[in-house]
Amino acid sequence: MAIEKKIIIEDLSLEFSLNPTNYNSLRHRIINLLLNNKKNKIETYTALKDVNLNFETGDRVALRGHNGAGKTSLLRCLANVYEPTQGKIQISGSIVSFIDITMGMNPEATGKENIYLRGIIGGLRISEIKKIEENIINFANLGTFIDQPIKTYSSGMITRLGFSILTAFNAEIILMDEWLSTGDSEFQEKAQERIFEIIDKSHIFIMASHSIDLINKICNKIVTIDNGKVIKVEKI
Repeated sequence: MAIEKKIIIEDLSLEFSLNPTNYNSLRHRIINLLLNNKKNKIETYTALKDVNLNFETGDRVALRGHNGAGKTSLLRCLANVYEPTQGKIQISGSIVSFIDITMGMNPEATGKENIYLRGIIGGLRISEIKKIEENIINFANLGTFIDQPIKTYSSGMITRLGFSILTAFNAEIILMDEWLSTGDSEFQEKAQERIFEIIDKSHIFIMASHSIDLINKICNKIVTIDNGKVIKVEKI
């Protein structure tokens, strides 16, 4: 019997310091003295506040809200990019994040070497990466450039490689910050097909989006966020 995949978010809050990292430096202390500022006040920005959400197998979730509402911050907490200021997240299932598809790639390493680097970051063993290596290379279609350092690639080539690597992973939970646009028209067509394939195979899909048409096409649940707070959760 398959194990249900779940995401449980409890009382999640996330704050960022708005002060420079060296606010207590000699320079800043002198400025404060000259301006008669007796105390350094640490200012913070609240990106998320008291978020409580539950997702389970079969959920196709759209995060909606204006720019700066907290959608990307929530995705990055789920992807373990940000550590919450308070609260907790429980995740049952492996995550593939499309928030930054080139994350963990080394410009000095070749395309082929980056397949292994990114695979290891994604928690795969060398033997598992070897099984999907050919699939990744064929899909990226970079020719002999696959054996060249990616610092010699165009931005489109790097994106194609990163996309090909991520979509070769076994994706139980997919996180996406807006719909992906990848490479030239020919590559984008097959990329779109692959995205829909991995979404269909995934247990949970969560995407930040402003596109109503895309949301209606893919999602069955909408979470509306405003000023870091969940305003509404609705099924569609």
